[in-house]
Amino acid sequence: MSVAPALPEPAPHATAEAERRPAAQAAGPDVVRPVQYLGNKQRSLGPILSAISGLIRPGDAAADLFSGTSVVSQALAALDLSVTAVDVSPACAEMARATLGVGRGNGLDSRELLTSWREASAQGEDVLISAFAGWIQREREALAARDGKALIGVGREVPQVWRSAVGHPATDGVFEAWHEAARCRRATTPLLSPVVAGSYLGIEQAIKVDARRQAITQMAKAGQIDDWQASTMVTALLAATSAAAFSPGKHFAQPHRTDDSKDLGFHCGRIIVDRSVDIDAVAERWLEQLENQARWGRAHEVLQLPVDSVDTSKLVARGIRLVYADPPYTAQQYSRFYHVLDTLADGRPSPLQLHRGSVTSGLYPDNRYLSPCCSKRQAPKAFSQLAGMCRAADATLVFSYSTSAAGSTGNQRMISLDELCRVLVGVYGPAAVEVTELDHGYRQFNHRDSARQSRDDPEVLVIAHAP
Repeated sequence: MSVAPALPEPAPHATAEAERRPAAQAAGPDVVRPVQYLGNKQRSLGPILSAISGLIRPGDAAADLFSGTSVVSQALAALDLSVTAVDVSPACAEMARATLGVGRGNGLDSRELLTSWREASAQGEDVLISAFAGWIQREREALAARDGKALIGVGREVPQVWRSAVGHPATDGVFEAWHEAARCRRATTPLLSPVVAGSYLGIEQAIKVDARRQAITQMAKAGQIDDWQASTMVTALLAATSAAAFSPGKHFAQPHRTDDSKDLGFHCGRIIVDRSVDIDAVAERWLEQLENQARWGRAHEVLQLPVDSVDTSKLVARGIRLVYADPPYTAQQYSRFYHVLDTLADGRPSPLQLHRGSVTSGLYPDNRYLSPCCSKRQAPKAFSQLAGMCRAADATLVFSYSTSAAGSTGNQRMISLDELCRVLVGVYGPAAVEVTELDHGYRQFNHRDSARQSRDDPEVLVIAHAP
């Protein structure tokens, strides 16, 4: 009769060790987080690095799987490690390239580049402003009067490609260009504005984002900017778009609901704040910050692909000794929360997903990526394959995981901590696996009134040590 392996006991909190280190080190290195992101690890970098720093030496190579906003990749680079950042998301890949300095030449002159970027954006912006002129004027008047209800009204009425009656002489040409580009999957200036103007973003904000994105494509094709400069400009634009998002938690699962059946007091105030975000000013501030932030003292690389496409040979070829993984392990598909940012990073529109003949409330693109880690049926196999790949490469594997409190149903895990430990014990052996609980819980992004008060999800690191 087979006996299930005993699970490792949780190690003492990392707090005590962190308190023994200098304050700056305990807080972790100086990193940037360009966008709002679920499960972002900026707050827990100190304890994470405390655990990792004893497992690897300066000069070694490490991988950050599911790199997200790249804050852990940046922190690993600050430890003088050669970092491979992996994520399927185009937006995440761009953020990692920008912050790690991948493809960076001689840097950039922010002032000169800003001037070129503004000039290259002007033509595309003028075309879109002309198409949406009437609605832009109404939006400007509502903003000047600080009339949130009027802003909501403009957002409901502005023509968009997904509305049942989109025909309007001024915007027909823009919509035709968008549909053709979506069908052929090619770069185009009307990228976001025909889909999210008036909902996630203001009309003029969406137009500015579109014009700035197309300018990056044109400047790259003309050889005016190198790969790192292009990624840095895209990342700055992602940051501005995230800052302006009119949505719960600044994510893109769906815009704020503003139907007449609701009390719109909160939403009227919120939309004034969000529509007032200056896309140009925020993007340009981020461009200057990223110039100073990028870590480029060592050869890093970024892979934009599903983690299950990475194999052992890749880890061996890079000499990777440690793999950090912060996978999605709930039913929440991350592509649902970042599809607008991914479309922006990619620079090409996609046809919209239809459900029962209508577009989804989140305005999701068709064929968005669905992670096997977010499937109760597929997750155990996905985690087992990941562990097997790392073990075959003789790499130590460090998982970030937040446990679900007893009785909590707000965010069900597709694989439990016990199941995850059993997977790792089965691959690495029982003596090689340890669990360390960090000193704070998972942070919910939803409004406190709707958050489940029973939620108390302490974050842990599960470490499988290589021989």
